[in-house]
Amino acid sequence: MKSTIHQTLDRWRQALVHEIPLSGLLNRNRTAHKWKSGYRALVLRETLFWRMHDTLKQVMLLAEHHHGLGAQILLRSAIECLALMTYSNQRLAALVEGKLGFFDYLDVNSKLLLGSKDKSTKHEAVNILTVLQKVDQRYQGILPFYNMISETAHPNFHGVCSGYSQVDTATHVTHFSNRWATWWGPHQDNMVENCLEWFEHEYSTVFPGLFERMEAWVTEHDGELEAENQRRAAAGRK
Repeated sequence: MKSTIHQTLDRWRQALVHEIPLSGLLNRNRTAHKWKSGYRALVLRETLFWRMHDTLKQVMLLAEHHHGLGAQILLRSAIECLALMTYSNQRLAALVEGKLGFFDYLDVNSKLLLGSKDKSTKHEAVNILTVLQKVDQRYQGILPFYNMISETAHPNFHGVCSGYSQVDTATHVTHFSNRWATWWGPHQDNMVENCLEWFEHEYSTVFPGLFERMEAWVTEHDGELEAENQRRAAAGRK
């Protein structure tokens, strides 16, 4: 299983995108891409891909050097990347299916790409638990697993007592050791494989089709979008 994981990560490394020129998108479809919604969606997709690859690579490195706690904390972060990629696709699907307004989509897109909790940007970050609840509807079991490793990522019972001590109830002696590999190791590779499979599905299979549908949708509704944009600009000047 570990060899398969490393092969996938190596394949991902070779597929990392190093630039997205806006000019190329404008040449592809000037009407659709003058709104920059597609450009933002692509930038979000690729930055999440870079982070996902980087994070899972470090998960495996830490686990193979018997640093189970660090591996688990980073896997929690990888699950968040998967959740954001999936949620982004869900919002894009809602747009092209007429369930989400274009300017509402732009707002969500901006929060996913530029959101922060420390006010370093003007956009409020999305609530990751809300995102995970929606993603769990597609990949059932991801939220309970996330909640479980969140307990170990913090200095709660699982993150402290369970991770580093064990009580012999017969002798009433507490023994201390690093227990992460014992009870966490068997679950790690399975979830890493799931993250790889699910993220790649969202990245390579779901997104391209939605992106083309978005281009067609924006082109078709360009006149309506221009009128609404002018109305919003006029309202903002009042």
